[in-house]
Amino acid sequence: MKVLWALICENAITNQRTNNVSLIEIIEQINVPAPAPGSVDEPDEQSTTLLNMSLVVLWARSNDDAPEKGQARVGIVAPDGRKLQFMEYEVDLMETPRSRVFGHIVGFPLLSQEGEHVFSVEKQTAESDWEKEFEIPVLVSIETDDPSE
Repeated sequence: MKVLWALICENAITNQRTNNVSLIEIIEQINVPAPAPGSVDEPDEQSTTLLNMSLVVLWARSNDDAPEKGQARVGIVAPDGRKLQFMEYEVDLMETPRSRVFGHIVGFPLLSQEGEHVFSVEKQTAESDWEKEFEIPVLVSIETDDPSE
């Protein structure tokens, strides 16, 4: 199985007649407010930033005539290489040669580090360990109220 494309957007709408998908407000950058003065400098691993995003991944069979299934996972890798969060799911391509997977992201690990965060889409089949299949870079910028910064 392979990823044909993957994107992060604010909303994804599937046309019921054509089964085509419209991706609304594709996300390339996230602006996160700076922590409030007097708050803890280092957020704990469970802290989250509330965001409203959809991750859409189009999976396809490696060979159109060979049904297959496997595990997939999506994770976030910080600019310093830390893996912040991973979520696993099954990709079933037994009945159809393609499968579009929608994930709704509401809570995002608290982003205290500016720079490029990468959404990593990985796969695992019966014949393989986890392999990176696709990456979506998202630039994170921390906003401050101080106009001099």
